[in-house]
Amino acid sequence: MNIKKRKQSKWLILPLCLIFTAACEKVQFEPVVIPNDSISYSTVIQPIFDNNCVSCHPPTKSLDLTPANSYNALVPKYAAPADSSDPGQSKLYLKITGSSHNPRTSDIEKQEIFNWISQGVKNN
Repeated sequence: MNIKKRKQSKWLILPLCLIFTAACEKVQFEPVVIPNDSISYSTVIQPIFDNNCVSCHPPTKSLDLTPANSYNALVPKYAAPADSSDPGQSKLYLKITGSSHNPRTSDIEKQEIFNWISQGVKNN
């Protein structure tokens, strides 16, 4: 391949790379309220904390997310029944979607916590 053809091919590849890069923007998770999906704290929310949070929030920390203490540690300071009207603004939801905690939970887990808050943060 001669030098002229190599230069031409570079100019053809560059726009394609730019288009590909521009099309690959990060999609941010947007929760939706699912009113008929009853979320149990003990069987849905606590396992999320057990799998993702307890290692950094054990009984020796100020925010204890172990099964015996997590509900009382979170409610009403981080999530309250009043947050059900705007669950995305509760301290708990903002924390799990913030930069330091976001990678610890999946989008499905974030959705379950969002729905639990929207249902009034019941201890069920």
